[in-house]
Amino acid sequence: MSQHFVFYNSAEDGYAGGTEKYKTQVILNHDGSNHWLSPAQLTSTCKINVKYFPFDRQKCPLKFGSWTYAGNKLTMTSTSDSADTSMFLPNGEWHLISMPAKLNKVFYPCCEDPIYDVTLTLNIKRKPLYYVFNLIVPCALIATLTLIKYFLPPESGEKVGLGITVLLAMTVFLLLVADTLPSTSDSIPLLGQYFIVTMFDTAFSLVATCGILIFFHRNPSTHPMPRWVRVVVLGYMARVFCFKDLNEDLEMKVALQPPRRKSIDSLNGVEFELQTLPKEQEFDNTKYCYEEEEEDEEEESICSLPPSMMNTPVLRRKRYKNCMEQIECTEKILEGVNVLADDVRARQEEERLREEWRIAALVLDRVFFWFFLFTTLLCSFLIFYRDAVTGDL
Repeated sequence: MSQHFVFYNSAEDGYAGGTEKYKTQVILNHDGSNHWLSPAQLTSTCKINVKYFPFDRQKCPLKFGSWTYAGNKLTMTSTSDSADTSMFLPNGEWHLISMPAKLNKVFYPCCEDPIYDVTLTLNIKRKPLYYVFNLIVPCALIATLTLIKYFLPPESGEKVGLGITVLLAMTVFLLLVADTLPSTSDSIPLLGQYFIVTMFDTAFSLVATCGILIFFHRNPSTHPMPRWVRVVVLGYMARVFCFKDLNEDLEMKVALQPPRRKSIDSLNGVEFELQTLPKEQEFDNTKYCYEEEEEDEEEESICSLPPSMMNTPVLRRKRYKNCMEQIECTEKILEGVNVLADDVRARQEEERLREEWRIAALVLDRVFFWFFLFTTLLCSFLIFYRDAVTGDL
């Protein structure tokens, strides 16, 4: 009897689960029924679907039947709709849901009569707690560091370093858990999808950080700001992400700068052009008499003599000479001051343009922070919010 009753999908060399090793007897009843109680250890093959790993459920059929006798000689029935699971020992990784039994009647080409078999379906569910706290939570914490680097100021010089460190940590962590993931190419496990999406998110975040630093350290003299950056970044994005209208602010600063105007000032009948400086740099138009060490006291005080004493030709020539020297000296001073003022204005304008690039970098910093926060939450929601996952939580 035992050699004709086999376990169809056995993974061992023996098809009966080792029942031939135990010479147990068959109990015969007066009504013709018999009971055969034999210990057996069964190892079955089962196709595993890891699409929702580690929130997966598996169904493993266990098929028992006769290898020789057809239905006209051996009829099998199932006394219960389910196997007895009262003796099942709890497992730390799997939870037994049910084990229904079904009687099958199959016609094979070799035989005219049907062949009966009983199939027990083992419905088990994986316990995800171990994988959540050892794989998913650390991965989520590492992904959070990707968002933290957007709070670092660009001038700190640590944004790229933090991004590279997070990417390397994610890569090393993925190598460590590669042995835990099932080795199959039929489908990508849910946990593998989450790791891949997180790594791509981290890599794109690093690229975005490099772009922000390029904006922050850009030189306006070699790279003037395009109009689309002013309109899109400093205009629309700044308003959307709670920055004030930077274009209006910068235009107001330009409008408040005093214009360069020309005025005519006269010194002893000689006219010259004077460029107006900021108020703190304006000069008093009082006429000075410059003293020279090589002149005597009489020549030094020519300009202070009363007009009645300055009518002689010699004194007029000396006065004219001194006044011309004063005018020439004043023109040189004004020319030097104008050069310095132009240089200050050029530096201020360059600093203003550089500040525009820096503000654009700060705006992009906030934009990418919200973008990657949204994409991280959205991808996590799309990956884990499924019926197979939410049903286990």
